[in-house]
Amino acid sequence: MKLSEISSLLKEDNDYKEYFKSCMKKFNITSLKDASPEKKKEFLDYIDKNWKAKTESIKISNLKEMIK
Repeated sequence: MKLSEISSLLKEDNDYKEYFKSCMKKFNITSLKDASPEKKKEFLDYIDKNWKAKTESIKISNLKEMIK
């Protein structure tokens, strides 16, 4: 795996964290463990539906192989 690919993955990880935090604000959630099961499901469904990762097509097993 090239350094530029690793950098891209790390940037995307940070982007996801920021997106996750902004969605928590939108849903008025301070902690997932304290959210009701219904609110948690609604929140996570929203995240799944709306986050489009650039690397979604990369499988974890492929990623581990690429890092070797």
